[in-house]
Amino acid sequence: MNHNPTTIEERNVTIKKHCDIDIDGEYQAFVSIDAQILVHEKEAGCIHGTIIHRDRIPEGHFLSVMDGHSDELSDIGRILFHARNGRSKLNSIQAYDDHDVDDKRYSWMFLSEWNIRSEYEENGASDVGTFALRTLLKDLFGEYSITLCVYELKNDRQRIDANQFLRNGFFQDDVLAKQGYPQLLVATYGHWTTPLRSQNEADEILFYYPPTKPSPPSGIDAKILKLTMSTCASEVTSSSEVSEYETKLFHLINSGGSLDKSHAIHAAIYNNNIAIMKCIIDIDSSTLESRDAGNYTPLMAAAINAARNIKAPRDCLRTDQPIIDMLLAAGVKKDALSSVGKTAYGTLKAAVLERKDGLHAMMGLEAWNGYVVGLDALEEKLMPPNGPSTADLNGLITI
Repeated sequence: MNHNPTTIEERNVTIKKHCDIDIDGEYQAFVSIDAQILVHEKEAGCIHGTIIHRDRIPEGHFLSVMDGHSDELSDIGRILFHARNGRSKLNSIQAYDDHDVDDKRYSWMFLSEWNIRSEYEENGASDVGTFALRTLLKDLFGEYSITLCVYELKNDRQRIDANQFLRNGFFQDDVLAKQGYPQLLVATYGHWTTPLRSQNEADEILFYYPPTKPSPPSGIDAKILKLTMSTCASEVTSSSEVSEYETKLFHLINSGGSLDKSHAIHAAIYNNNIAIMKCIIDIDSSTLESRDAGNYTPLMAAAINAARNIKAPRDCLRTDQPIIDMLLAAGVKKDALSSVGKTAYGTLKAAVLERKDGLHAMMGLEAWNGYVVGLDALEEKLMPPNGPSTADLNGLITI
């Protein structure tokens, strides 16, 4: 019997689910979900997922518990949640994900597998999948206080499969997508309890696809980068070493190499080598606004490097930042934007936050209250003349 996937009534779509404590997880914090999708009591697809009870995981252990469960949850955990308490980093879902529901602690779910049989799907349109997802979410919200659901689209069918989720209120978080995770769809109970969208409404939702990043250096440009990195290997670069570097550099440039395309200035910055950085700027000042393979300007790279230099919880950011100060004195643009729409100011804030999460995960909550001495002063230096960009302010929240 053939079915039109867009005309099956919601009352004819049911799910048969099995939920059990996941023995792969610690603290009995994980529940595995296996569900059959049925149309007129006949199998039409299947769903697999995992529920995570955040309230059962001790503070400071969230990421290590995700790591111990699976690679998938380890990746999702680090992208979306804070190490300390599993609280969401995304402003777009904070209103529904950061408080108790009906006096219960909140849980979240990761859908790892979603399959609809081909006879119930047509070019990504499937009322069966849409109705089944709505039923599953409502059931689990009532039984397990699920407040957040995450699904990772498969790359080969990314936009096609999205519609069944978009109709249920799922969405691409703008900042998350621009940070390199356009395949992640998220929704809270505040989204999936709204009326279903139509197929046409889902089709009209624009999807974000990351821009192509600059290619890594090749040929002579790669040789310039290699020369720069080897010269920067020592902690202190003498004047004779700088002179030798300059001579070799001019030879490579005269052979067709480009300082701009080599990302040499970024390498000098990441290696804290102000002498080589100055040499590069003196030879070619256009490198001040050049982009590396991550699409970062030198000022953004310097901001990231400042955060990376926080080695321990009680370290502070130096008030004097020679590399940042030299770049600012040379007139770099403080309002230049990265691929995710952040200025150097926003890049610093995100890098410090990431460093905080890393130190929390390694050393535990008791080791550090998260305050970074000197951060305010450095943020003031990097503040764009017209204020922060939208991405600087939105997306990842502070601890």
